[in-house]
Order: sequence, then structure tokens, then C-alpha cells
Amino acid sequence: MNIPELLTHVDVERTWHVRHRNLRQGQPFETVDYGAVDRLASTVHLVLVLDGVEVGCATLQKEDRDGGFGYRIRGMAVDEEFRGRGFGRLLMEGTQQLARELGTGLWCNARVNAIPAYLCCGFRQVGKEFDIVGIGPHYVLEWLPSFP
Repeated sequence: MNIPELLTHVDVERTWHVRHRNLRQGQPFETVDYGAVDRLASTVHLVLVLDGVEVGCATLQKEDRDGGFGYRIRGMAVDEEFRGRGFGRLLMEGTQQLARELGTGLWCNARVNAIPAYLCCGFRQVGKEFDIVGIGPHYVLEWLPSFP
């Protein structure tokens, strides 16, 4: 199998099909668009491309959280057939490198089934479980470059 290429600062539209396949199954395609925040100059979109096809994506949105967490990860996904092969780690490391360059930490609302992947990449789980209507149970996760 070929190695995926990580592209940063791509147009948001390159994330939409991956978002829909993995995060919005059964919902209208329009739900993949996060609105104006997707188009802000401070928002960064990343995609993993394998053989010319987007197979993973993530969005970094400037949204401060106390404690030095200046960017929120949204819409992170890897196509199911590529999970467990290091693709998610490659994507996560890309978001962490961008955060280092921006001099900030990261946070996200993570689906319960994704938490192990975040923890393996140095994130910490905080707070109690909460439900996002129509999506399911989540936890807040945080990461700083200074975390071990």
C-alpha cells in the first residue's frame, strides 16, 4: 500500500466527502459545512490523500479554551478501511505540528469511540461525558506541546 500524503491549508471542500462518509452518515450532505467558521482565514483544513483520493481530514478552528488551548479540532476522520494503519496518527501529528507553529494547544469534543486514538497521541480527557444531539456521547480532550 502507498503512503498517504498529508496536505495542510487546503480548501474546505476537500474535507466534505470524508466528513460525510465518516461523521454524517445518513444526514443531508449540507451538514458537513460548518458555516462561516470553515472559511475564516484562521481556520486550517488538512487532508490525507492516498492515490489521489482524500481518505482523512481534520479542521483546526481558532476557538480559545482556558489553559492555553487556542485551537479546536473539528471534523477529524479517517475512512474506515484505513483505520488502524497509522493514518489517524499521521493526521493527528499534522494538527499538533500546526499547533506548535501557532504556539498554542488543541482541544476537541471527541466521540467516545475515538478517545483511545487521541490518548495515544498525548491528549488528556477532561470533564464528564456529554451528548451531542444526533451524534452521540462525547468527552472534551486537550493537548499542549508540554504534555508528556
